[in-house]
Amino acid sequence: MEEFINVVLYDLKPSSNLDLAIETVKVIYTAYLSAEKAQRIEIN
Repeated sequence: MEEFINVVLYDLKPSSNLDLAIETVKVIYTAYLSAEKAQRIEIN
């Protein structure tokens, strides 16, 4: 929350972006599939 306020108040660039969000979803989904199949899965 603090970062959001600072970005708005001081016109700063946020540390997160769409690329980070996409990579995060890939990791979470791959972890879900890995647990479901009980095997290691590479992230593409």
